[in-house]
Amino acid sequence: MPEWRVTISNDCVCTQSDLKLSCDGFQTTEAIDSLVMSKWGEECLINDAQPIVSFSNVSFNYAWITSFPFNTLSSQTNCS
Repeated sequence: MPEWRVTISNDCVCTQSDLKLSCDGFQTTEAIDSLVMSKWGEECLINDAQPIVSFSNVSFNYAWITSFPFNTLSSQTNCS
């Protein structure tokens, strides 16, 4: 099974939290740490809803026949 790596980058000067991705139909044969990505129905919660600081990344791997097109559903922007 091919392995795919997903890297979510926060290229904003603001912190992003409560990041949710569309993941309807997402499948993997490889376990993903639920603190990094957890699936709830058709949504995936990233980084356990915790802040992703500016100019940083969150990554995870999954294994499936084809890559999956994750799309952002929502996030909270926190600027100081």
